[in-house]
Amino acid sequence: MLARHYYTIHHPHANLDMDRVLRVPYLVSKELFLLCLRAVYIPFRNTIHKPALLFDLFNDQWLLEKLRVRVKVEHPALAMRPLCDVYLGKIVKRGREEKVVVKALRLVGSQNSRQNRKEIRESATRKMVRECFVWSLLKHENICPFRGLSELDATELPALVSLFIPHQCMDYVRDRPEERLSVVKGAASGMRYLHDIKIIHGDIKPDNIMINYEGHPQIIDFGLSKFESLVGFTTQQQGQRNTRYCAPELLRQTVIKPTFESDVFGFSMTVLQILDGRAVSQSIPYNHCPSDYRLWETLTEVGQVVQRPRLKQYINIPTAAHDLLQRCWEEVPESRPSMALVCTELHSPELTRTR
Repeated sequence: MLARHYYTIHHPHANLDMDRVLRVPYLVSKELFLLCLRAVYIPFRNTIHKPALLFDLFNDQWLLEKLRVRVKVEHPALAMRPLCDVYLGKIVKRGREEKVVVKALRLVGSQNSRQNRKEIRESATRKMVRECFVWSLLKHENICPFRGLSELDATELPALVSLFIPHQCMDYVRDRPEERLSVVKGAASGMRYLHDIKIIHGDIKPDNIMINYEGHPQIIDFGLSKFESLVGFTTQQQGQRNTRYCAPELLRQTVIKPTFESDVFGFSMTVLQILDGRAVSQSIPYNHCPSDYRLWETLTEVGQVVQRPRLKQYINIPTAAHDLLQRCWEEVPESRPSMALVCTELHSPELTRTR
């Protein structure tokens, strides 16, 4: 164990039972343990050389136990997506029921042998547990609260449980044009928080921004893209599914690896759609190309002229936002602004002026 090794080196003559010390986290409540770990882990995540070493203190099965929640799932599924089935459910928290969303991930590809699927399942579960444990430490008004993992019948992987949020972003802003900029600012604040603690969203788009009962935007599914390759999605499947929000460098990769810069690109496409606020066919990025597959072919074709949305076709975008959006769409990832700078510029008074 990392802690025992560290203590033995620095305190070789101390009369201390490290096994007893290391059992302490196992005895405290889940809430108290997460509170203490959040106080240490989140502020210093930027300075920890290898954050994953923190988890060497704990057994993966024990981490899973700390994350496990009991959910009463409502059937049938609310939605069936390529990566997972989505259910509504309820958990009991502090004596009262709380409505949650349950996402049951599944392994893709039945051609795998039983032994191979078992190995894939064990590997995917281990990585999920460690990633989800970090999610459980996050706390920000624009990040959807993560409640834990649940093991459902007839599923091979643990299901992700998060707080239910009632409003779809585009449905909400379509009828509330005065709220569009506020929603964008809130989402930008959430993205900045994730980047500040070294978490890449990997799949930012309007569908992954929800509006809570108080009218505040909350980001969902951050980091979920990490699980796609684990459960059997190919690079082409991932790219084609998110073509309109995917940075060009990702579409050309053999294995898609999102970056902070690709997050900025995807977020700017999301800003474009939210600020325009019209029907999806009019506000989606690259609205001049209705076919997703044709757009994917165009963006990945070698030697093709760089394609970007035509801003003149987005009639509700403030003129002051044009320069920011175009800088976020730079072909060279390093030329794009950081989320911190994007947040600052979105608060410019000039953005309230429409052209």
